[in-house]
Amino acid sequence: MADQEGDPGSVLELTRRAIAARTASDELAVGPYRSLDSPAGTWAFRRGEGTTVLLNLSDAPATFGDVRGTVTVATGPELEGSSIEGALTLPAWSGAVVVT
Repeated sequence: MADQEGDPGSVLELTRRAIAARTASDELAVGPYRSLDSPAGTWAFRRGEGTTVLLNLSDAPATFGDVRGTVTVATGPELEGSSIEGALTLPAWSGAVVVT
């Protein structure tokens, strides 16, 4: 764990960012769940009206269409803060939370 402390790309720091986002957002924490259509090997869902969670659970990149908003948490921290207007391609075994 000590090796992951402060490394934005580590699982430890991703977990901390995800917990902080859930704590800060009632919508993400307890908003109604709605499954969304997504490519094979992925999982996409909406929490509340403005939070979308995109997970690529496959060994290949996956593209999610019609994504709009700001990435608040992502497995690749360089994506966080990005504005998305259209398609979002996630690498294998990655995910993102997008808020409108």
